[in-house]
Amino acid sequence: MRDRAEAEQLWSAPPKSRFPDGLDTPGLPLTRCVASAALHRTPPVGEPEVVDLH
Repeated sequence: MRDRAEAEQLWSAPPKSRFPDGLDTPGLPLTRCVASAALHRTPPVGEPEVVDLH
């Protein structure tokens, strides 16, 4: 994606440490990821449970 306004909304501290030029870092992509499922584990132990996100 090449939407500067959306990138500015999503920008946070962790990436700042890896990309000192921020959103002006050459070749820095904005990637969208849409998950359909996730693994959930109840602490402290437990079998992973697949959670459907739809």
